[in-house]
Order: sequence, then C-alpha cells, then structure tokens
Amino acid sequence: MFAQERVKRILIELKRFFYKEQIPINNLVLTENSVKSNYNQGDFFGEKNKYYTIEGRISIPEEWEPERVLIETFTSKTESDNSTNPQMKLYIDDKLIQGLDVNHQEVVLPDWIVNQKKGNLRLEIFSGREEKKFPVYIYLTHFDPLVQATYYDLKVALQSWMLLEKDSQEYIIMKDILSNAVNILDFRSPYSQEFIQSLKKCRAYLKENLYNKECSSKNEVLVVGHTHIDVAWLWTVEQAIEKGERSFSTVLKFMEEYDSFTFIQSQPQLYEFIKKRYPNLYEKIKEQVIIGKWEPEGAMWVEADTNLASGESLVRQILYGKQFFLEEFGVDSKILWLPDVFGYSAALPQILEKTNIDYFMTTKLSWNQFNRIPFDTFYWKGIDGTEILTHFITTPSENYNPTPYYATYNGLLDPYSVKGTWDRYQQKELNNEVLLAYGYGDGGGGPTRDMLETSKRLEKGLPGIPKIKNGHPLDFFERLEKRINKEEIPRWMGELYFEYHRGTYTSIAKIKKDNREAEFLLQTIEKLYSLFLFDQYPKNKLEELWKLLLLNQFHDILPGSSIKEVYDDSDLDYNKIFENGERLLKKGLKSQEISTEGAPGLLVFNSLGFERDSVIEVSLKDDEVLYYKKDKLLTQKTFDNRQIAKIPQVPGFGLKTISIKKEDSLKAKEVMKPQKLSQSFTTSYYDIEFNKNYEIISLFDKENKREILPADTIFNRLIVYEDLPMNYDAWDIDIYYKEKSWVVDDVISAKIVEEGDIRDTIEIIRKFKDSTIKQYIHFYKNNNRIDFQTKVDWQQSHLLLRAEFPIDIHTYNADFDIQFGNIERPIHKNTSWDQARFEVSGHKWMDFSENNYGISFLTDSKYGYSADYKKAGISLIKSPTDPYPNADIGKHEFTYAVLPHKKDWRNAKTVKQAFDLNVPLVQTNHLIEDNFSKSTVDIKSENDSVIIDTIKQSEDEQGIILRFYEYKGDRGVANIKFNHNFEKAFICNLLEQEENEITFDNENLKVEFKPYEIITIKLFSE
Repeated sequence: MFAQERVKRILIELKRFFYKEQIPINNLVLTENSVKSNYNQGDFFGEKNKYYTIEGRISIPEEWEPERVLIETFTSKTESDNSTNPQMKLYIDDKLIQGLDVNHQEVVLPDWIVNQKKGNLRLEIFSGREEKKFPVYIYLTHFDPLVQATYYDLKVALQSWMLLEKDSQEYIIMKDILSNAVNILDFRSPYSQEFIQSLKKCRAYLKENLYNKECSSKNEVLVVGHTHIDVAWLWTVEQAIEKGERSFSTVLKFMEEYDSFTFIQSQPQLYEFIKKRYPNLYEKIKEQVIIGKWEPEGAMWVEADTNLASGESLVRQILYGKQFFLEEFGVDSKILWLPDVFGYSAALPQILEKTNIDYFMTTKLSWNQFNRIPFDTFYWKGIDGTEILTHFITTPSENYNPTPYYATYNGLLDPYSVKGTWDRYQQKELNNEVLLAYGYGDGGGGPTRDMLETSKRLEKGLPGIPKIKNGHPLDFFERLEKRINKEEIPRWMGELYFEYHRGTYTSIAKIKKDNREAEFLLQTIEKLYSLFLFDQYPKNKLEELWKLLLLNQFHDILPGSSIKEVYDDSDLDYNKIFENGERLLKKGLKSQEISTEGAPGLLVFNSLGFERDSVIEVSLKDDEVLYYKKDKLLTQKTFDNRQIAKIPQVPGFGLKTISIKKEDSLKAKEVMKPQKLSQSFTTSYYDIEFNKNYEIISLFDKENKREILPADTIFNRLIVYEDLPMNYDAWDIDIYYKEKSWVVDDVISAKIVEEGDIRDTIEIIRKFKDSTIKQYIHFYKNNNRIDFQTKVDWQQSHLLLRAEFPIDIHTYNADFDIQFGNIERPIHKNTSWDQARFEVSGHKWMDFSENNYGISFLTDSKYGYSADYKKAGISLIKSPTDPYPNADIGKHEFTYAVLPHKKDWRNAKTVKQAFDLNVPLVQTNHLIEDNFSKSTVDIKSENDSVIIDTIKQSEDEQGIILRFYEYKGDRGVANIKFNHNFEKAFICNLLEQEENEITFDNENLKVEFKPYEIITIKLFSE
C-alpha cells in the first residue's frame, strides 16, 4: 500500500545529496541604468521590462573534480512562468554560456572554465513583463553526477509505475524492481565508499532489470525538443529576439551534453533576426543543422494567422520562408508547422501542395470548446479537393486542461506525457507512432535538463510506457505516409474551424485595416511595375516591405492579442509600408507620362483584372471639370467639401487618361446645405422607411420589386453587447455574449447631406455613452450598392459593437469570401458543430442567396461575421482590456456595404464590387495631349469565374508571374489576352518552379482550370 510513498521519500532524501558543496558568489556589482552599486545575494530589486547586469568573480576550489562544477542561478524556486519572471544570460569572461530562467537554473560549466579555475561572471537580466521586485541568487556548486544519475533512474521508473493500473502485471513488476532498488541504497554515511557503491549497485540493478530490457510494446513516440517563441505577444519583437538568443544558447549547450538530443525550430524571420544580431550564435546553429541535431522546419516566414492573411500573403509566407531555409541551411521545408494558430483556412491544402509542402501539424484545435475533431491523423481536403496529410500532436498537459482532449505543443518529457500522447491518439488502428514536441515555449526557454535525462531512460520503453525515439518531425511524417493505407485513412473536408478565440477576427481594428490596405497596396505596386516598368521593378524594396507585412501577420499581432507596445511598433511598420508604397506608386505612375507638354489631366490605373466604373476622390478647382475625349464625366461636391468623380470603363490592368478642362460650373459644384431627413427616403434603386430613431424599418428594392426586411425588424441596427469572455479577453467572444445588449438609438442628428449626379448621402450621428458613431449612407445613382461609411470615436471597453441586418432571404447556408475562393457554411443550429460557429471569419464579403435573389455584405477591413437564419451581422469594434488596456479606444474609419442582387452571388456583381470597395483606382496628375484607354491583360472564361489576383516579377527576375484563381466552383478554359508579345509561357507552382510549357495562340493563352484552382503562369518576353 505504501510502496510508492516509500520510494518517493527515498527520492527526496537522495536529492539532498545532489550538491556536495555550494559557495555563494559574493562581492557582486549590480548595474541599473548605467549606475553601479554593490549587490548582496537575495536583495530585491527591479521594475518590469527593464535590463540589469550583475557582475562578479568565480574561483573554483582546487579540490573540486573538474567534471562536477556548475553554477546555479535563480530568482524563484516555486514559479514556472518564464514570461512574467526574469530571464537571464550567463557570460564567463565575456563568452555567452547559456540562457537561464525559472525553468533553467543550472549551468554545467565547460571544461575550459573549470580548468582555468577563475573567471569573470556576468549575468544579463531582463526583468519580465510584470511589475514586481525579485531577488537573484548565484551559487558555485560542486555536484555529484552519480547521485543525479541514480536519482533520475529511480524518478523515471517511479513516474512510470504511478501511471499503471494496480494489480496489472506491469504494476507488480515495477513494484518489485523499485522496492528492491531502493533497498540497495545506503544513506548512513553520505559520499562514503559504502554510499558510492550502493549507488552503483542500484544503477546496475535498474539497468539489468529495467532500462536495458527492450519494452514489449510496439508503440513508439517520436520526441523532439521545441521552444515556441511568439515573435510578439506579451513582449515586443525586440524582446522576442532576445528570447531567441537565450533559448537557442541553452539548446546549443544541451546539444554539447546530450548526444541524442534533437530540436526543431520554425520561423525564418526569427532565424534572420538572430543572424543579424547574434552572428556567432547563428553560426553555431548552422553547425548543428549540418550535424543533424537541429531541424529548421515550418515553411512559413512566421507562424502566421491563416484566417485573416490574404491568399497572396500566405503564398509569400511560404515562398520567403522556404527560400530562407533552402539558402541558409540547404533544407527544402516540407511541413507547415503551426501549433498555435487560431483556425485554418480551407484554402491552405492547395497552397501547401503547390508550394511542395507535404505535411501539416498543429495542436490548437484540441482547445475546441464544444467538439473534438474525431481524427488525429487524416487527410485534410481543401475547397478545391486538394489533400494534405495532417497530424495533430496529442500530448496532454498536466497543469492546464481546458478540455478533456486538450493537447500541448509545449510538452513536458516525462512518462505521463509520453504515455498520454499515445493513449489519447485516435487512429491507433492505422499507425503505431505519434509525435511529442517537448520544451517550455510561448516565451521560449525550451527543453530542460530534467527532460533530457528522462529521454535517455525511455528509449527502450518501460512496462506500460511506450518507447521513445529522438528524431525529427520530417522523418516522422515520412514514415507515417509510408505506413498508412491512404484509402483507409479518414478525410476532413473544408476549414479547420477553431471553436475558440473568435474575437481575434475583430480585436485591434486598426491592424486589420492596415493589413488589408497594405496587402492590396503591395500587389498594386507589383502589377504597375510588372506591366509598365519591368526594367525598373523594385524587387529588393518590395521584398523588404512584404517581409515587414508578413512579420505583422504573426498569430498574436494581426489577431489583436498583444500588448500596446507591439501595436506601437506595428504602427511604425505600417507607416513604413505605406510611405514607401505610395512613393513607389507615385514614381511608377509619373513615369507613364507620354508628354511634357499638353493640357493637365489625370492618369488612372486600374490594378484589378476587370473593367470597372469606379467613384474616386479627385482634386479639382471649382471651374474645372473632367472629360474623356468628348464625354464630360460626372463630378460632385461631397458632404465634407471634397470632390468625387465617376470614372467609367477603366480597363482591367489598364491605364486611362482623363482631361481637366475649365468650365463655368460653380453652381453644379456647390456643397448642398444639409436638409433634415424625413421618415421616408427614395433613391434610384430603393424606397426606404425609417422609424423615429432613423433606423431602417423598410428597404424596398424597386428594380426587383422586393422588400428586403422581414416584418417588424430593423436593418443596419447598431447594437452594443457586453463583452466579458470567460478567459481570454482580447481573444474570445463567448457564446453567451448576446445575453446583454444595448441598441445604439440615441440620435444626435439625421440629415440629407448630398444629392448629386453620382450619389445621394444621408448622415446619421448617434451617441452611445461617451462614444460617437457617425454614418454616411451612400446611395449611388448607377450602382445598387449601398455604402455605410462609418466614423467612430469609441471610448468604451468590454463592449462589442456590431451591425446587424435582418433579411428576408430563405436559405440554410451562407457563403463567405476566403483566400483564393469562398466557403459555404450552415447557418442553422442543428448540431453542436453548427452551434459553435456563432462567429466566423471572412474576408471581403458574405452572402445569403435564394435561387433568384440574394444579398451580399461587403467590408473594407472587417473579418468577423455572424450568419443566422434570415439574419446577418458584422462585428465592428471589440475593445478588450487585456493584454492591451486601451485597445480599440479612439478613432475608427471603415466602410461596409450592402449589395442586393438577382439570382445568387455567382450571377451577381458581388466579387467585383467587393474588390472595387477595397481597391480604389490609383491616380496621379498627368500632362496629356490625347485621351487614351489601354488594357494590358484580359482574362475571360465562359461563366466569368476566374480572376487574376497577382502579377509580379518572377523571383529569378527573368519573367513575369501571373496568378489567377477560379472562384465559382466551375471548370473550363481561361482565355488570356496580352497586349505584349511574350516568347514563352509555363505553368508553375506557387514557388514559381516551371512544370509545363503552354503555347500561344497569337497573343493569347488558353488554360484549363478546375473548381477553385489556383494557377500560376510564368511569362518570358522576346
């Protein structure tokens, strides 16, 4: 009954003899803000996010055995959170030895230090992110390796024994072996010959009867060291680089001590930071890569959010990520390693296949609130039918278990974790090997000595415990692929929706807006220079800006779940992108001037792949008007005394020049005086009725003779919900959030502020507590789209602002724009899976359609949507307080739009109108002699179901890359016409590697496509 308790007690006694002697290092000097002072061990000091240095002198006694010397340094013996506690680096004679934190407190000194007996010690300390004082203790320690080895022999065996079922054969075996082993130990005279001999006999007994015996189990757990380093979260990017240095120096030190230790690290961005900042450390990493102990894997530039980043951004994440791994390490990355990302787009499988990524790994879906994905090893099938072999790590967490099936990428390496990883695996009939990534992460740190000692003792397994194999995840996946029967392995179709962290689609609205605008800006620059200025293509600058954007798509930056300082930095990054991008655009357009003489005019560039009529803001004097050839263009003064113009028929990927002529048109350009809005309002397309609070209670589509609203409902109702999630403030919107709400119905004013040839506009200003919401609702004369241009001064916290739209559309499914296509989701609540999707992500649009009529909702910067039967919603502002106390407080500007249409969205203008809302025409002042309109590339298909997304210079700088995708679920032939003579064309993958040559028919290409297929073509000029 007490056999296990006895062994535990003996282990405690044995641990007392780890250290034969400890000498506190005194005469220390603390440097704080360049001010030096004497420091006594254990004195408390420190403020959050500060740097300190402690310096001293070590002197190793002559009588100490050289292989038994270590330095023990710690601030706490009881805490384990390395993100809130100090993190340190140990230097001896100015040489970095190892990182230290609450999970890494010992450094075995290298021989060169021990041999010279003396040295100058320096601890560089980062205080951590919490405001608290802390002590530092530093000891020079003479330890006993035999005691420690015996201790771990017994400890690992005891931990294994404790996991076994009582009365099982394995339990009885372990009880007998451990009882006999501890009986051998002799504690009467510590460090005596009797004591030493008893340790040796105990170890020999355990080896013979336990550790040298091959475990009968055929089940294996591949273990690999890992440290998940968020490149920003509760710390800045700058601090993450320092975490990388500390963590990697610790890993390298352990690689010197443990021969079988292997390690994986993703994120080329972090490697590049280390390369630039710490070149010596980086060279040591490269040495371990060559040896085969360190595996650089993961594919993406950073572990990026895959809900919010665009399709082209995901391509660049992998393109630049794989380029770096190949150029720096000679490694062709094959695994998408995203353990901590908040859901996975159904566009990913095709992107992975077309970038030569064979495998996908995550653990995050084990956090799901309501449903467990029923597979751990499966083929994940994307929107186009592409399959990618996927494996979920199933490692349990002993200290944190939000769900019964929760798994962690920050695994411990102990018998509990090893056994639990196998026990919780759901596809045991298909495969007998699973994957465990161990080591402290999030804030870095990595594997510990305790884990590595455990690893040595589980290589052959123990009774009831699977054997482990140190190795690399790529080897694991390759063996897995060979082992499984592809026909029998299960399939998961569509997105991997994460039933948690739904607030990340909305938190920190400014970074969502910056991200989307930056994505389109960089693509616009690429198109302009590829089509018109190929010899001046700014490849290096564009790559620099793209990588800055990709960095800010990290899964705790773009989702809005980081501290204020992270967003202060991201503001600077986006300012750099926008300033450089606008400069490149201006330069590129200016270079298109065909005359240094002639009349003033405008040069307009359409960076989208289809002809469009578009409304843009222009700068004109009151006596100036716009002409294209003999046709006068419509212009209008706006509510804010600006001017807009309707530019018709701008060709796809084309330029158009517009003349500016003087004309007496002062009256036409006067800003109208605001008029009071009545309860009824009529436009070219709609009859609108308002209630007393100027909320829309009727929206009648005159063209289709149809009322859009169900009876007794309100359209575009602004509602504020109490937002107090159970756990993760910035991350979560919980299912109960609709239990308490307030309607934004305090109307300050309601006016008609524009009536013109282009649009009519009403202005409605509302108050909510200390916040002001101003909406300009634009009704166009030649476009049935309704724009809700919104300006908000938001001064609330823990409140979620949403726009909601009851709609009289009978459908049980809604469609959502995602990367390179769209996805259909059920909008009923029939199952727990449907109920969990009460908030979902989407990009530029969401649509509800019957057979003959539907409504699309378009956004220029929002990603969080809700879709219920006959009701749509858009999340606008979330305003959490943790970890950023004033998140979303301040000014917001965004536009969302409503687009009723005949038939379904495939037969409507939804996709093109969504692009038009997001990507305005680019213009510059221009001297012109004659008006012209020219297109450079035109793509057509039978059902108009393909769209060119990307045109850029190829990475080898030799050709032009053209990338298009099918977005309606059709198959057919795309006819691509160029106004330029190309010599050769090749179908490529997304890495721009040539696969098949295609021939020209005159200046045209015909390319077959399948539903939702992404096709990349590389073009070479004559």
